[in-house]
Amino acid sequence: MKLHYLIIALFALSFSACSDDDKECDCGNPSDSYLPLRIGNYWEFESLPEPSKMYMRTEVTRTADLDGRTYYELISTSQVEDENTNYRDTTYYRVDSRGYVYTRKKNVATEINIMRLFGNNGDQWTSETSYDEEAVITLSLVDDLAIGEKNIDDCKAYSFDIEQWADEEYTIYLAPGIGFVKNFSGWGLGSQLTKASVNGKVYTF
Repeated sequence: MKLHYLIIALFALSFSACSDDDKECDCGNPSDSYLPLRIGNYWEFESLPEPSKMYMRTEVTRTADLDGRTYYELISTSQVEDENTNYRDTTYYRVDSRGYVYTRKKNVATEINIMRLFGNNGDQWTSETSYDEEAVITLSLVDDLAIGEKNIDDCKAYSFDIEQWADEEYTIYLAPGIGFVKNFSGWGLGSQLTKASVNGKVYTF
């Protein structure tokens, strides 16, 4: 389960590292892309498959300056149904002018190039992880992705594989104008979007 925690805190279970103000950072222009990172945007998920129910929420909370770069701070919380335990995780995202998405933790300087927003179907690259291993990431285009009772066209799927880890393949799905919509793992667990608020527009599934 390490890859689930390492790569995408938004679906997983705080740190405080904001700049002096909460202005939008110059991390590329994601507002019309597959990853609309704006302060206040949030995504709510429920776990797959049934009957194991976990509810998750990820929100873009503010910007943060880390080691001379500016990131968006995404805080994820999750709760298992019928349990009182809440989990909380923070991951920092930045998008460069090429549409390359990098993530990191506050106290770990290693960035992971988890996505390439303007990539083409079949693109593949490697990125070092904070465990000093390489992840192989493959981009696939998904013409018609079912989320709840709705279908979304032109989605992008980013699949991660670290050869040294057994059954740790993991796929994150992005939808245009919405962002995170689904994730699924090689061990048969995942989550899908139930509600999102993106740039002032609310989506329900």
